[in-house]
Amino acid sequence: AKSVLDSSHIFVWGSNPVHSTPQNWRWMQLAKEQGTKVITIDPVKSATAHKSDEYYSIKPTTDGYLALAMANYIVENGLQDDEFIAKRSTAPFLVRTDTGMLLHKSDFVEVAEDDPDPVYVWDKAANAGVLYEEATDPAFEGSFVVEGIPVTTSYTLLKDRLAEYTVSEAASVC
Repeated sequence: AKSVLDSSHIFVWGSNPVHSTPQNWRWMQLAKEQGTKVITIDPVKSATAHKSDEYYSIKPTTDGYLALAMANYIVENGLQDDEFIAKRSTAPFLVRTDTGMLLHKSDFVEVAEDDPDPVYVWDKAANAGVLYEEATDPAFEGSFVVEGIPVTTSYTLLKDRLAEYTVSEAASVC
């Protein structure tokens, strides 16, 4: 199992583990001694910030913008783990363009109130919309039509929204 000791970088964001969770800081310090870079992002130059390799002061309440800009940078530069995204997230789930809601089995057939109502994905192997648990190769990007209903993957919608948050703009906002 991987641990903090296997990390190349540790981001401490909006917390002060030197004082608040010293048991965690001990592991971060050991990792730092082994070459891990510790970076602190916080409006306050805390004890943790003083002991970090890098410290970035941000304006209070701008954390969300910075996180979205960082996510956009990761996606724009292909630094994301596509396999993880496809298999372990809601990225391939199909969202109806008419309602903004996920495309469920109940959109086509009646589902009893207590029964599961699984979500559809676009299966590249079948070249069709299928229930998530039946997909062999779910697409996590693209727009499609499933039984007359236009849909887009949730990941495509996320990427479109992330594009609004740039690193250069974050530099001035945050």
